[in-house]
Order: sequence, then C-alpha cells, then structure tokens
Amino acid sequence: MRKSIKIILIILVAFLVVFIVDTAQAKIFNNRPFFKITQSYNAGNVYQKDIGVLVYTYNFINGEKKTVFRWEKYAPPVGKPVDLEVVNTESYKKYDKVIDNVKLELNIPNEWKYEEIEKDEKNVLEEHQKI
Repeated sequence: MRKSIKIILIILVAFLVVFIVDTAQAKIFNNRPFFKITQSYNAGNVYQKDIGVLVYTYNFINGEKKTVFRWEKYAPPVGKPVDLEVVNTESYKKYDKVIDNVKLELNIPNEWKYEEIEKDEKNVLEEHQKI
C-alpha cells in the first residue's frame, strides 16, 4: 500500500513541477505557456488570449505580448483598432460577387490568373452526391 501512495505522490509532484516551470518561463520571458487554452478575439488590439494554469498571455495585433498572473488586475490597452485593409492596393484587383444575398469581396494579386466558372444545379447536385 505504501508503494502505490509513493508513486501517486511522485506523479503529482512531477505534474506540479512541470506546471510551475511552465508558468515561470511564461512570466519571466513574457512568453506563451505551453499548457494553454487559446481564445480568439475579433476586435480591438488583442487578437488572442492564451489561458495557462496560472497565467494569461495577451497577444496583440502589432505582435507584442503581455503575460500576467491570473490574480493580477490587468486590462489590455484600448486603442484605435488597426485597419486590416491591404496597404498596397496597386498590386491587387478588387473582385466582388453576390451569392444568395451574401456579398463576397476579395483582393486578388495582379500576378494571379483566375477564371470564374458558372455551375448549373445538376453539376452541383452530382458533386454533393459523390461526397
């Protein structure tokens, strides 16, 4: 009985050490934790938040990171949202199409060659049946 308790305690201590080392490397080097859950955001300056065992890492749109402990009060700085539009519009062609009341807009590089192919309903049904 004592041997099984020792093995269980050794395993628990090993897990505890791994999580403490992971937290330490994340906080000391302002890095993402290895054991994490990632949440993605669609607006503002933060695009991802990595939730570690004891730390949060905020990943900003400009490439910066900020790692804080869970118990620290931290609010990411609010700034002007970054415009994600294409910077060099001379090298792109704008393509847009409305399909079933949904507008699709693409910026296609000038060096790409493309062709729009119209499909009839019969071909679409045949393709779905093959899948």
